[in-house]
Amino acid sequence: MDGLDAYYLNRLNVARSLLEKTTRFRKRLVFQELLDKVKNEPSVGIVGLRGVGKTTMMLQMLPLFKDGFYFSADSLVIRGLGLYEFLEYLHARGHGTVFVDEVHYYPEWSRELKAAYDDFGMKLVFTGSSRLSMEARSEMLRRAAVHHVPPLSFREYLHLYLGTEFEKLSLEDILDTGTRKTVLARLSGYARELDNFLAYGGLPLGLESKDPTRYLGVIRRVVDEDIPAVRRVGAEFRTAVYKVLRIVATSQPGEISIHTLSKASGKHPETVEDILLLLESAGILVRIPPSGQGPKSVRKTVKLTLTVPFRSVLCHSYGTHPSKGALREDFFVHHLPGVSYYASAGKRAPDYVFDRIVFEIGGASKTRAQFRQVRGYKNYLVIDGMTLEEHKLPLVLFGLLW
Repeated sequence: MDGLDAYYLNRLNVARSLLEKTTRFRKRLVFQELLDKVKNEPSVGIVGLRGVGKTTMMLQMLPLFKDGFYFSADSLVIRGLGLYEFLEYLHARGHGTVFVDEVHYYPEWSRELKAAYDDFGMKLVFTGSSRLSMEARSEMLRRAAVHHVPPLSFREYLHLYLGTEFEKLSLEDILDTGTRKTVLARLSGYARELDNFLAYGGLPLGLESKDPTRYLGVIRRVVDEDIPAVRRVGAEFRTAVYKVLRIVATSQPGEISIHTLSKASGKHPETVEDILLLLESAGILVRIPPSGQGPKSVRKTVKLTLTVPFRSVLCHSYGTHPSKGALREDFFVHHLPGVSYYASAGKRAPDYVFDRIVFEIGGASKTRAQFRQVRGYKNYLVIDGMTLEEHKLPLVLFGLLW
């Protein structure tokens, strides 16, 4: 048996061992959509934030393909042998569907995957930690159907962590009083889970361990590995990224400006903008654009929230408690992609706009004062609790949007 045969058998055993571990976990609600794409497309690139479960879902798919084979490109053997050469070996052994994990660790992954795809007609399914790690080498991505795996919604958290199922709601469902009443009658028993979701539930990592250092590890790998892979930056730049994250995590979303971040990090405003774009591409934070109104000076700024659960995790590492108001806004934005913030020069303005509806996020005692200057928009308070009051919406319901 030569070295390549030995490595092949070793990878088979590793895949079997990893597959056994995945049987302990429920499948994500997005699993079937991904599986359908893998079955119907000749090549699929799976991207998403570190820790969202890409490897687990890939392993869960493996037994469904008789000619399937799984391996990680994060291997010294693969780097020494060559990715194309190993794919050629797998093709000769009759493997027509190959799952390549962590492909971004192999420097020439795009070129060699494309060559194998062209030469052998293989179905290639590959993962990268995020669009950030893949964007610099996009040749294969132009051939592949790209599937983005999001973090968990609150609805999917209830499914994955507790085995509790809720139907997906539309925004129209949430605005309908009758539907709200029906859903809240059942959801009220799980309201306490909202705090757990904000603390650790945005990623499946907590299924194995709720240790905050595991989530910090995701951030460290993004900053120390993924960002340097697409930008030639050194320790000084990475330190500035950590400073920016600290300011964002310990501030209210609407209180941060590029000037503030520039001063705190010691970096030029253009560099700060680049840092924010990199963190957004990695899936760590969300840059929320202003609505198309208000003074031009206001419309040029962005509002920043963090992907759940990174605000809680970061604040825990700093020895402080995250702002409840900021956590509410993280949750709201997390579940309503495409939202913008209400651009106004006034201090007493509502928070967000979506589909010509204005939302103000707050605690149970929040008043409607911020809506006084709003004209031509429907408006709702989004608050804690299980209220059925008119023009007040329970924040937790937005967790069932997807």
